[in-house]
Amino acid sequence: MMRSTLRTFIFLLLIICIGIVVYLPAFQASFHLDDGPSIRDNTVIRHLNPEAIFNFWPTRFFTYLSLAVTFRYAGLDPFLYHLGNFAIHLFNALVVFFLLRRIVGKYGMLPPLIGALIFLVHPLQTQAATYIIQRATSLAAGFYLLSILFYLKCFQVKKNSFESESTSTGRFGYLSVAYYILSLLSALCAMLTKEFTITLPGALILVEVLVLRDRRVKSSKKFFRLLPFIILLLIIPALTMIYSENPHYNDSGQVEWLKEAGVIDEAAPGHGESPRVYLLTQPRVFITYLRLLVLPIKQQVDYDYPKLFSLFNPAVIFPLLVIFSFVILACFYRENNLSIIAFGIFWFILTLLPESSIIPIIDVIVEHRLYLPLFGAVVVFTYFYGSLARFRRTRFILGVAVVFLLGWLTYQRNLVWRDPVSLWEDNVAKAPGRARIHGNLGKAYLDQGRYERAADEFKRLIEIDPTFAGAYNNLAVIYIDHIKDYRLARKYIEASLALFPDYPAGYLNLGVIDLNNRKLRSAIKNFEKALELDPKSLLAYYNLGACYINLGDLYGREAASLGSVKKQEKAEEKEALARDEYRRAEEFLRRGQSIWPEDPRFNVLLARLYKGMGKAEEAEEHFDKVRKLR
Repeated sequence: MMRSTLRTFIFLLLIICIGIVVYLPAFQASFHLDDGPSIRDNTVIRHLNPEAIFNFWPTRFFTYLSLAVTFRYAGLDPFLYHLGNFAIHLFNALVVFFLLRRIVGKYGMLPPLIGALIFLVHPLQTQAATYIIQRATSLAAGFYLLSILFYLKCFQVKKNSFESESTSTGRFGYLSVAYYILSLLSALCAMLTKEFTITLPGALILVEVLVLRDRRVKSSKKFFRLLPFIILLLIIPALTMIYSENPHYNDSGQVEWLKEAGVIDEAAPGHGESPRVYLLTQPRVFITYLRLLVLPIKQQVDYDYPKLFSLFNPAVIFPLLVIFSFVILACFYRENNLSIIAFGIFWFILTLLPESSIIPIIDVIVEHRLYLPLFGAVVVFTYFYGSLARFRRTRFILGVAVVFLLGWLTYQRNLVWRDPVSLWEDNVAKAPGRARIHGNLGKAYLDQGRYERAADEFKRLIEIDPTFAGAYNNLAVIYIDHIKDYRLARKYIEASLALFPDYPAGYLNLGVIDLNNRKLRSAIKNFEKALELDPKSLLAYYNLGACYINLGDLYGREAASLGSVKKQEKAEEKEALARDEYRRAEEFLRRGQSIWPEDPRFNVLLARLYKGMGKAEEAEEHFDKVRKLR
C-alpha cells in the first residue's frame, strides 16, 4: 500500500514537472483574438459581482467568474491569466490519470501515466490551454471529467459495500452519497461553464453500459441513479430560452443577423454557414480531426476550410463512411468484451457532437473543440498500450518516445503563441488564401507600429474578399493616424459604408477626420451617428467630449477677445456658450467613463476640461486618478 502511494505521488509529480517544462513559453504569451472583448474590454469582470456575471452569460458563469477573480489580482497582465489556464489544464491531466487508473487499471500504473501525459502534452490542447478565453473549454472539461470520476468512485464504493455487506448507513454508504453529490455538483458546474457539456448525461450512460457493466444492478436502478443527471440536461436549453435576447448566444444568431442585414450570403467567405452547409461540412472536419490526433502538424488557429453543399459530394460521402465504420467497430468491440475501446470511440464522437453537427458556428473547424474528445482517444491508446505488457521494455520506450515527441511539438506550438505577430505569420504561411487571417496579421502589425506591413495585409485581405468592411476601416485608421492622408482614408471609409451602411466604425473615423481638420460640428454629427449605432462606443464618447471641449475653448477665446475691446455683452454671450459646450463635454465624458471606469483617457480629458474651467481641485483629482490607473 505504501509503495503504491509513493509511486502515485512520484507519477503525479512527474506529470506536473513535464507540464511546466512543455508550457513554459505559454507563460510569456500575450492576449489574442477574443481575449480583447472578453477580458481587456469587458467591464463585467472588473468587479467580482456574481449576479452581474451570471446575467452577462449564464451558461458560462464559472468561466467569467474565474476571469473576474484573475482580474482582481492581475489586472490586465497576461501572465496570471496564462498561469490560471495552465493550472486548469494540469489539474485536468491529473484527473485523467485517476480516471484511467479506474478504466484501464488492470494493466498497472504505467499506462494511465502515459495516457495522462498524452492528454497533457498533445499539441491539440494548446489552443484551449494557451488561448486565455478558451479557459471556457478547459474549465468546462475539468468539471465534466471530475463528474465522471466521482460517479465512478461512487459506484466502485457501492461495489465494495456489497462485498463487505455494509449497510447504506455504513462507511461506504456515506462515501457513496458524498461522491454522488460531488458528481452532480460537478455536472451542474460544467453546464454553467460552457454549452458543449450538455452531453454529460450521455457520457454517464456510456460509463454505465461500457465501463461499470454491473449486471447485479437492475436497469431500473441504473436509470434512477442517472435520472438527476438527465434532468440537468434542461439547464442549458432553459437558460438559453430565458436569456434568448442575450447577444452572447450569438454564433448562429449573429449569422442570421448578418444575412438579414444583407452583409453576407450563405457562401460568403469568412462568415458562418447555414445549418445544412455546416452539417455537410462536419464529416470532412471529423477526418481532419483524426489526422490531427495522429499527426499533429500544420496546426492553425484559423483554417481555410472548404464548405460542402451537397450530400452526394465524395468529400461528404467518404468521411460519412469512415464515421459509420467507427460506430460499427465500437459496436463490435462492445459485443466482444472489449467495451473499453467502444467507450473511447463513442466518447470521442459524443463529445464532438454539440459543436460539430447541425448547430452552425462561425468557424466550422477549431482545434479547441478536440480538448474533451481527446480523452476518448487517450482511453483507446492507453488500452492498446497496456495490452503490450509482455513487451515491457518496448512498451516503456514507446511511451517515452510518444510523450517526448508530442511534448516537443507542444513546446514549439507554445512558442508560436507568444505574440499575435508570430501567431498570425505562422497561420498566413499555412493558409494564405484565408481572408480573415490577413486581417488578423494586419491588426497585429498595426498594434506593433509596423504600418506599411499592416496596410499590405489589409489590402491582401480586400483582394481575397472585397466585402470585408473591417479591412477598409483598418486601412482608413492607418491613413488617418499615421500616414495623414485624409483623402485616401475617406475613400476607404466610404467603401466600408457602401458595404455596410450602419457600420459604426465608419462614422467614427469620418468624425476623426473632421476633428483633425477642426470641422467640429461635422465631427460631432458623425460621432453622434456612431453612438446611435453603437451606444457603448468608448471612442465616440471620448471624441465627443474632445469636440465640445474644443468648442468651449473656441468660445472662451472669443469671449476674451471681445472683453479686451470692451464688448462686454457679447463677451458674456460667448462665455455662456463656452459653459454650455463644457457642460456637454462633461456629460459625454462621464457617460463614457461610467461604461469603463478604468479607462484613463476619460480622466485625462476631464482634468483638461476642469483646468480650462478654472476648477483646479477637480482637475488635480482627475490627474491623480490618471496616475493611479497607469
